[in-house]
Amino acid sequence: MKDLALAWRVLWRSRSTPALVLTLGLGMGALSAMFSVLDGVLLKPLPYLEPDRLVTVWRLPKTSFSPADYLDVAEMNQVFDSITAYSGDNFGLVHAGGEPQRVFGARTTTSFFDVMGAPPLIGRTYGEDDRYDGRVVVFRHDVWETIFGRDPDVIGRTVRLNDEPYVVIGVMPPEFTAVRARLWTPSEGRVPAAPIDVEGDIASNRRLSYLRLIGRLRPDATLSGAQADADRIGEHLKGALASRGENFGLLVEPMHETLVGAARQPLWMLFGASTLLLMITCANVAGMLIGRGVQRRRELAIGYNSHTDTARSLPTAYRYDIVESRNLRLVGMCEQSPGSLEAIALHESS
Repeated sequence: MKDLALAWRVLWRSRSTPALVLTLGLGMGALSAMFSVLDGVLLKPLPYLEPDRLVTVWRLPKTSFSPADYLDVAEMNQVFDSITAYSGDNFGLVHAGGEPQRVFGARTTTSFFDVMGAPPLIGRTYGEDDRYDGRVVVFRHDVWETIFGRDPDVIGRTVRLNDEPYVVIGVMPPEFTAVRARLWTPSEGRVPAAPIDVEGDIASNRRLSYLRLIGRLRPDATLSGAQADADRIGEHLKGALASRGENFGLLVEPMHETLVGAARQPLWMLFGASTLLLMITCANVAGMLIGRGVQRRRELAIGYNSHTDTARSLPTAYRYDIVESRNLRLVGMCEQSPGSLEAIALHESS
């Protein structure tokens, strides 16, 4: 304990200590923070039931579907247990005793939560029984937390979305952030409502593309098999509209890749840069410690020649170097922890 206390005092009084601590904390903090983000974004599976079976279906070149095309895919496919379509929309949310809020949400088919495979935190989600009584809404956890103050009695309450009454039926857990929406409401027909007024039956429209598709593969289906099935359906859809060219087709992509594909390369590059920064940091700290050791050569020589074979036989300067190195590691770990926690919090809030 005396060695530890003395090492702390020597370390505290040394002019090079701030540089050592800042350098070590910067390197360890940057790498730890980047790994936390990398783990949360790329390495952890999606927080849904059997996430490997979730896929995104695109109309090439990665565009949305028209209602009629979606219905054809839903009816003709041979690889999905279930499939859902959704479209994003901005909702004006008004509730009793609260200020009006602008909230981004999603209009979905009634199969949405069955496809995603995620149970609610409180209340329930909607299903086929809600199709013709679609004035219900499910909130994301952060809406329930920030707007309703985590009030469990929100279930069954009527709110107004775009000046229309909706009944709150459920709240999703914090990790459920599907399609980046903050609320979800079911379509009253076979497809979600169009963002603009359309004459005629919207379900037969092939020119207005605004729907995105998510499917849940059958347990025995493979991604390559799903793509082959999509190619077959794509040939049918190509002939359904004369203006479609030779490049028309469908793409089946793992949902995880859809969500993080664009971020994969930048995150790995940042992680590599953080690793390189830590290596440079370690080299700098080692150089500083070697410099301190050179200054202590005379003290080390005296200690080596005068030590006795006792419990404190290791030369004093050697002991101080060992304890001081441990102290530096401890300080560096303490310094990098807040940065790591902040990075995790930033990722979870996005």
